[in-house]
Amino acid sequence: MNESFGQTAAIARTTSGLSQEAASQLLHVSTRTLSNYENNITKVPDEIVYQMMIIYHSQSLGWNYLINTSKVAKTLISGIRFSCGISSGALGLEVSTNEFLSIRNDFNRICLDDVITPDEQSTYDKCRKTIQMLIGTGISALIAIKKEPQTRERLMAQVKIL
Repeated sequence: MNESFGQTAAIARTTSGLSQEAASQLLHVSTRTLSNYENNITKVPDEIVYQMMIIYHSQSLGWNYLINTSKVAKTLISGIRFSCGISSGALGLEVSTNEFLSIRNDFNRICLDDVITPDEQSTYDKCRKTIQMLIGTGISALIAIKKEPQTRERLMAQVKIL
């Protein structure tokens, strides 16, 4: 992931059809503040990221924020594809689910006694990677880009929720 969070936020804003002026009004910040966020001059507070996710209709923005601001999150939730569409997200989840099902018996056998012996370690590591892939593709499918236009009415209704 080469983009900074600010760049990603700017892309999410423009994809949702909002100018900086309109978005800053909905976020209750000045246009200059929003520009500073998007240009990585000022750190974006968690609450503003949350509002951006709702207003820009972009759950992937929240995941992107976590990965760009936390080494822990980056390690735990690696493998997430932020730009996948609904069909590629669903297909990725299907493939990784099938791969998990193929190793499920080995995984259960290894974990049954709560001990991973040295001779089980390599199989366990393969199972762990398969499970990490399943988690990553599951999250990717949940935050898949929906090709649905964002209307001003829908945005205003979402802002009222805040």
